[in-house]
Amino acid sequence: MPLWKLPRITTAVRAAMRARIANVQPFQGMPEALRALWAHGCKTAIVSTNSLDNVRELLARHDIDRFDALSCGASMLGKASRLRRLAKRPDFAGAKLFYIGDEVRDVIAAKDAGMTSIAVAWGYGDVSALEAQAPDHLVRSPAELVPLLLR
Repeated sequence: MPLWKLPRITTAVRAAMRARIANVQPFQGMPEALRALWAHGCKTAIVSTNSLDNVRELLARHDIDRFDALSCGASMLGKASRLRRLAKRPDFAGAKLFYIGDEVRDVIAAKDAGMTSIAVAWGYGDVSALEAQAPDHLVRSPAELVPLLLR
């Protein structure tokens, strides 16, 4: 796709998501996994190409709006640059950082940013395509995340 078309496509996708955001649900088990991580003092962030407004609405509606950082919206530089920027924040300094994603580009971004990659099998990406990228971990349910991240 020509680069000049990206802004128009991004705007259309965000508008479509905004129109149906009230129907979007977190994956089953994710709110509970997040609450367990927060109860253990884990810091969390979201890196998403979705708009900040859409992400905030979804999180607030499901009472999971306790993230330490949100980096949202389309980025011409990709997710790896956002991950590196987040890693430099004082509140994440010295922390063991993991990037959890459901797409091949998430595994690639984690590796490019020097983070441990965790691919999830319940999202939108094809599991065999994720496995082909050799993520550091592949988890099949949100419940598997908590013990993995707390080790």
